[in-house]
Amino acid sequence: MENAIATLHDRRVQKRADLHYNMHFKILDESEALNQVGKLESKNRAADPKTYSADMNNISLGGIGIHGLLNEPLKEDSLLEIIIELPGSSVRCVGTVVWLEKFGDTFTAGIAFLEMDRDALSRVEKVISEALKNSAA
Repeated sequence: MENAIATLHDRRVQKRADLHYNMHFKILDESEALNQVGKLESKNRAADPKTYSADMNNISLGGIGIHGLLNEPLKEDSLLEIIIELPGSSVRCVGTVVWLEKFGDTFTAGIAFLEMDRDALSRVEKVISEALKNSAA
């Protein structure tokens, strides 16, 4: 078991910050995925009835860890439009579910970022950098 855990951690390329923020996601179907990648819209998805909420547990430049209630029809390889509510502003991106674990009526999942604009990437990088600096102090 120890080797499996070491291998999992070795695959992580980006530094990860344990931060807890609200996030929302919409599961994209194939036609939406084709339209969405390359064109992140600016409308408020949190009001969309097909949008679900979860808690972000950690973040890196490569993705996020999330935890939520299992009322979401989430499965591995689902393509997601994501809104992460960072301090001062929200960040939009597209990601995919790379792993998913179910525990009773809750789930924990790892989401890999597939697309994020430069401004959003810069904000995420700044939040991570500040969190890692504060945790080292």
